[in-house]
Amino acid sequence: MPGVSSCSNLLQSCAFSLNSTHNSKGTAVYESWFSKPVSVTNGLTGEIRNLSNATQAIDLLSNQWRDEGGRKYLLALRACRQATSGAISADVARNAVVAAARDAHMLVE
Repeated sequence: MPGVSSCSNLLQSCAFSLNSTHNSKGTAVYESWFSKPVSVTNGLTGEIRNLSNATQAIDLLSNQWRDEGGRKYLLALRACRQATSGAISADVARNAVVAAARDAHMLVE
């Protein structure tokens, strides 16, 4: 039945668009939601932020991190970028963010 196949493709396309957006190059960008938020203190103001996904973590790592350039910082940034491209799971990136935040004395435990 030709109608079933095209309907199935449409459903897959709709499901994909709900879970990702596309950048200017047409590449899918995933929000990569963490299974549990990561609570950190903001590097500049001391305000507590709850990071719920890799995109939020990239923003904090790129703009308000206390210890930029450290090994765990770089690993966390790379892991979050990989999670937003769908290359690794969000919780692998979350674990890297937790390790980097702990190392920078920013993790709220």
